[in-house]
Formats: sequence, structure tokens, C-alpha cells
Amino acid sequence: MGQYWTVGRVKGAEVRVHWTLPLGAFLLGGFAIAPLFWLGYITVVLAHELGHAILVWRGGHQVASIDITGFGGACRYDLPEEAEEDKGAIAWGGVLVQLLIASIATLFVLANLPLENPMALELKRAFVTVNLMLVAFNLIPVAPLDGADAWPWLIRRFRAARRLSFQRQVTLLDGYTPTIEPPPMATASTHLKTSSKVARHTPRRAHHNPPVRVKLAPPKPRQPTPSDPEAYRDDDAFAALLQEIAAQPRD
Repeated sequence: MGQYWTVGRVKGAEVRVHWTLPLGAFLLGGFAIAPLFWLGYITVVLAHELGHAILVWRGGHQVASIDITGFGGACRYDLPEEAEEDKGAIAWGGVLVQLLIASIATLFVLANLPLENPMALELKRAFVTVNLMLVAFNLIPVAPLDGADAWPWLIRRFRAARRLSFQRQVTLLDGYTPTIEPPPMATASTHLKTSSKVARHTPRRAHHNPPVRVKLAPPKPRQPTPSDPEAYRDDDAFAALLQEIAAQPRD
């Protein structure tokens, strides 16, 4: 996209304006004559690109140019291969500056200017409404928008932070040996209470009583009776039985 006009320099970087800038401001302003809105829109786009440039400079790199167009802008810079990871952080720079502008503008407009004032409405539309719309649009994860580099970088940083936290926990637990020390002011009563608790919880051993031996008397000899002839197994007993039967009276 050609036809730029250089309007200034910032730390050696050219600030260039494209011929579509007035057209874009007019379209986003609702085809109305709203000079404050146009000025606010240009300020938002310029601040967004300066947010990128500030992080590039903080990383020790050079910015080639800052371009402003009617439908956005571009911060052109070159990074060495070892600094490619910084692209994600640089992508967040412009969005963060826009959010800062939206916060300050909201507080200023609501606190000092009534909403019925046309100037307040134009500034609110430029610094808040359109500004936040541009933030949401820029964070779409599709190249060449900022979201294509911003979200993957944020996810990598989050995972790296979780790994670092886990490694610190493992390092703290590695080689740790818990020690149990007695209380410094242990008293005799405490010792006795503890001993009694231990004794209550200690299982008792089963006691086996010695076996009781009972001496049994020898059985008495069985007395023969007339009704029990089987008890008489020898001749003497049989003879005694016959005598007893003979001695019984007869009817």
C-alpha cells in the first residue's frame, strides 16, 4: 500500500500517514462531520502502534516506521532469530495501550462531561466504543492481526510458569527429612497421661489358665439284684442269686 506522507520521527522511526486515513475516520464516524471523533480515532490508532514500538525499543531493537492508515496501522521492525519469542509480547503492547486509553476516557467523560454534550459523545465514541471494537478485532487469532502472535505467546508463558512452579515445589521437597522433636517443656503429668493413653490402646495378651486335674473315685462294685441277672457273671454271684430266690416265700 503506497502513498504515505511522513509527518514526523520518533527515536529515528518515521511516522507516516496514509491517504486512506481521512476516509476511514469519516466511515467510522457514521458519515458525519465530527472533528473530535476524527481526532480521537487518529489518536487511538497512533497510540496502538506506539505501544508496539515502545516494547520493541525496550528489547533493544530498532523500529523502521510507524504507519497509520484509515483502517488500522502498522509498526515495522526487524527482530533477530533469537528474539522471535518477543513478537508475542510486542503484539500485546498496542492492545494494552488501547485499554488504558479506554479506562481513562471512561472515567474522564463520566466524571466531567454530561452525556448529552455532543463533544462528550464524540470523544466517548472514539476513545471507548470504537477503541474497544478495535481491541476485539485485533485480538482475533488470525494473521496479520495481533491475536495471531499474542495468544500463542500468552499460552506458552502460562505453561512455562506452571512448569517453573512445579519444579520449585520438587526442589523444596527434594532431600527434605521430617524430624519429630519432643516438646521442650514436657512435665511428669503429661508423660503419665501419654503413657496411660498408650496403655489403653495397647492390645492385651491372652492369659491361659493351667488345666484343672480332677481325680475321679473308682467305680463301686455293682450289687446284684434279682431283676438284673446279667449283672451276675461269676459262680458266686449266681449262687447267691439262687439262695435269694429260694428264700423268698411262696404263695
